[in-house]
Amino acid sequence: MGLFKSQIEKELERIYVPMLTAVSPNRGEAKKRFNQILEEAKIKCKEYGITENRNWSENLIKLMNSTNTQINIEDKFFKDRVDYYKKYIDVRKKEGVIESDIRSWWDLHYLERAFIQELDNSFRLVAALINREKGLSGEESAKLIRRIFITYGDPNDTSHAIGDNRPLPYELKDRINKYIEKRTRENPTAFKNEIQNYETYNALIRAEIKKGNI
Repeated sequence: MGLFKSQIEKELERIYVPMLTAVSPNRGEAKKRFNQILEEAKIKCKEYGITENRNWSENLIKLMNSTNTQINIEDKFFKDRVDYYKKYIDVRKKEGVIESDIRSWWDLHYLERAFIQELDNSFRLVAALINREKGLSGEESAKLIRRIFITYGDPNDTSHAIGDNRPLPYELKDRINKYIEKRTRENPTAFKNEIQNYETYNALIRAEIKKGNI
């Protein structure tokens, strides 16, 4: 990582180092971990060719509200990929994603989106290492992690889970976080016990979305 950070990198540090400090009280270690996650996020952005902000939310919302592929989109990047992104957004609509969810996720700076994804991966990796130290098998660890953490990603990905246990779209993350904060604030014990009634955290979240609670 270079000596000088960009403005977005400084902003991410301001937001996420305190969060990591809550997990690891040593601020120096938390900052080191932040820099490692940030570097991974930057690498992923380069790998996928995402090196600039685009008008993601507006274009995706146009696709969400369109009944055909003849859409007035000026950005050539989207024009060349209309079919792909139409399928992408249709999958997320089935998961309950609405316009405000598109904006909450896609209005973020591209580096912050990548950072959040890598941060999630980091938490799961740490949990997996702890589970291994406790003597859990890989299958036991994966099962426990799916109950403790919400899995985000492609809802069509059934390589690790099926049905209501499948990954939830990242577009729902902000709304889900607010729901979790509310339930935890109101009655953390009852909420924790409720999660145990489901095979995975994702299954609970999908049930709550269907009930209109999220």
